Amino acid sequence: MKLSIATAAEKRERDLLAYEDWGQKLTPEQFVGAEEKQREHAWSKSGMTTWLLREEGPEVLASCETYRMNAVVRANGRTTRGIVFGVASVFVESRLRGRGLATRLMSALERTLVEQEPGALASVLFSDVGPDLYSRVGYVPRLAVDVLFDAHPGSPEAEVDRLLSEKEVAAELESCRPPDEGFIIWPSAAQLDWHIERERIYAGLLGHQRPEFHGAVAGSSRAFWAADLKSDQLLVLLLDARTPDEAEALLRCAGRVAHRAGLQEVVVWESPLPFSWPGSQARRVERESVPMIRPLNANVHPDSWTLIPRGIWV
Repeated sequence: MKLSIATAAEKRERDLLAYEDWGQKLTPEQFVGAEEKQREHAWSKSGMTTWLLREEGPEVLASCETYRMNAVVRANGRTTRGIVFGVASVFVESRLRGRGLATRLMSALERTLVEQEPGALASVLFSDVGPDLYSRVGYVPRLAVDVLFDAHPGSPEAEVDRLLSEKEVAAELESCRPPDEGFIIWPSAAQLDWHIERERIYAGLLGHQRPEFHGAVAGSSRAFWAADLKSDQLLVLLLDARTPDEAEALLRCAGRVAHRAGLQEVVVWESPLPFSWPGSQARRVERESVPMIRPLNANVHPDSWTLIPRGIWV
């Protein structure tokens, strides 16, 4: 079996086949159009590849996407920088399932990625089918807990210093501070805007109101978010919180922004904070989308990947 890079026509064909699994609330043509538009975003164009698995003939047996991201390993006073591949949209048609094709695809992909980028640090993915399939090819699951807050009425600016428009996200991200230790994939401004672009696309297709703001600043803390209009949720893409009071203020602000946009709840991916997670009314639930990592460098240890913000999801 061999991998090849998909043409535009092949990507469209795969999108039509995947519609049944991933096209909720849209028509097939709307779903294909949304995927094409997402691929036109600057972040996608800078580092996204669609891969196809075939045997000798023309039939496509499986497909997936990869996205290049920057990462850093900080441990024992040493810093190692490199590329991480985010793997997404692993897809096998229903008529071909049960033959181990997804496993073969992932094995072939890892060999190809190492050849393409010998110094790569790791590949990561977010599995919606549990950890077992990807564990067979060396991926290790990490913490997967959602912290949920109900949307609620009120003035978004009541407890924060500044509300951020989508155009202000990039500049404000520069003031955030990644951790000093561990394996860190920190989202870029373009990557956060890629999530906001998904919101823009689905707002147009579903006729849904968009949030007025896409982040906030409270003291020395910041949060950035985008709406998932298929699930009526406001997703916190990155929470850079320095104190518990500032974290509380940012999350209450997000709840008010969500309410004004007609969304039901705010979702934060739980990650380590220097204090207890805020919100006495918050609900912690096991997440379906399990972060998984396959180290490609001896300096990367799965248990050192603890900060996993929603902004790096692909």
